[in-house]
Amino acid sequence: IDGATVGVRIDGGSPVLTVNTITNVGKEFQQVSTADPVYTDNTFDADLESLVIGVSGNMNSSAATTYRWDNIQGLPTVYLIESDFTVGSNATLEIDPGVVVKFKVDLSNLWGGYERTTRMFVNGALVSLGTAELPVIFTSGRDDSVGGDSNEDLDATLPAKGDWGYIKLVGPGSQLNNVE
Repeated sequence: IDGATVGVRIDGGSPVLTVNTITNVGKEFQQVSTADPVYTDNTFDADLESLVIGVSGNMNSSAATTYRWDNIQGLPTVYLIESDFTVGSNATLEIDPGVVVKFKVDLSNLWGGYERTTRMFVNGALVSLGTAELPVIFTSGRDDSVGGDSNEDLDATLPAKGDWGYIKLVGPGSQLNNVE
């Protein structure tokens, strides 16, 4: 897969992506809502700073389900939340140590004259498994200092207060350990 905006878009299910070559793409993968793919032995650009996985939608199911955001194939991985994202009441989202979660800045969505920033709503549970050595990092999509240049604008933008909204914890069971 070469030269695409998104290498592979996964809209659901648990597909297995094995022994693929994905180069010269904007984002290697895009996962929507309850997609829970398995990645093994894939090849990416040699100069790759980190894998970028665009995520959006509502992560929910009819039965209690745990989803995991991890460092794919041992590579530094950025999960870029592209629009408001919801962890549903039957879902638990676990985030592995060292994973970076970035919130895309949405300049097209103005509300009351103000930019409406991207948010995460957790009606189920959010469990960060960060450690002192490998924290889970939540930051702006403009922050190139962790996870590389996820918004692909080189140094044209810098992170700023208000780039992203918030993480709203509603449901029981969330645990935030070693987050930045």
